[in-house]
Amino acid sequence: MVLAVEQLKAAKEDIEDGDGDRKLILAAIREQRSNLELVAKVKQIIDKAPQVNNTVVMIDERVTDAIIAALAPYPEARLAVSNALEPFERMEELASS
Repeated sequence: MVLAVEQLKAAKEDIEDGDGDRKLILAAIREQRSNLELVAKVKQIIDKAPQVNNTVVMIDERVTDAIIAALAPYPEARLAVSNALEPFERMEELASS
């Protein structure tokens, strides 16, 4: 888009200096203007699109409790799994607040 604006400025200078074919330059300017309008519309559509946060994972508390309970006979594994689940629990708390 910046390049298109620079091209339009250069074409305007050519017209002011008397260089180049005036009709051709004006046709190019009209084409660039149409392109810029299209880019602006597409950007607006993208900006209005719903945003999806794929990083938030909701873990049912019952599932977490069942995993921890199943690992009760294995204290080291239980601690490791508990520590691994902790960031998800924090994310869940943030998402619900």
